[in-house]
Amino acid sequence: MNICIQITMAEEAKPFIELLDFKNINPLNTPIPHNLYHTNIEEKIIHLIVNGRVSDHVSYLGTEMASLISEASLRLLKPDLLINAGTAGGKQSKGLKIGDVTICENSYYHDHRISIPGYHEYFKGNFSSTSKYFSSIKNLKSLIPSTISTGNSFEMNPSDEETISSLNSSVKEMELCAIAQVCSFYKTPWIGIKAITDIIDIDESPTSDQFFENLNLACKNLSISLRDIVTALKD
Repeated sequence: MNICIQITMAEEAKPFIELLDFKNINPLNTPIPHNLYHTNIEEKIIHLIVNGRVSDHVSYLGTEMASLISEASLRLLKPDLLINAGTAGGKQSKGLKIGDVTICENSYYHDHRISIPGYHEYFKGNFSSTSKYFSSIKNLKSLIPSTISTGNSFEMNPSDEETISSLNSSVKEMELCAIAQVCSFYKTPWIGIKAITDIIDIDESPTSDQFFENLNLACKNLSISLRDIVTALKD
């Protein structure tokens, strides 16, 4: 089984790289900045692709980069399954707390707004993870099934908040729906795994402060869940 795991930030990927002893290998034949890693678990070939950096401490983020990296991964690595893993904001009102790890059931865009007839539904995204791979891991105890919405801003404006609520989304992040859309073109199954770094429906502290305070915990939990996922996956 050939698995590709796509993670945006090096900080998010570091605990997982160390946990499964990934080795850095030559990058893909693409100008899109990235780092590529490889390991084997039993008979599974696992590639981990991590976005490159704009500068020493600034990673390329957002749906544009997510789409480019996933397209290159799908075209050149030809995986049986693509897993997008990372961190996200979560809703306390939906029962989520810092460090929880969620698995995506449905993915939408929350910042695509167009009122032209025929375009409104398309712009929402609406991709579901329903493959046999999803079915084999969705009941792992560490994973919380969730609706996840994607947008290109870390902070939310009132329109984003309204859309997130109307979609019944409990998790907000910046890549997954774009990756799911690219996977749909390649007809490649995908899974979305997000660990919660910040709570988006309370005002105790700015979400940027929460993000950095909780990043290590979330990434540690994410790495353990990813290990359990790749171990449990069956072809």
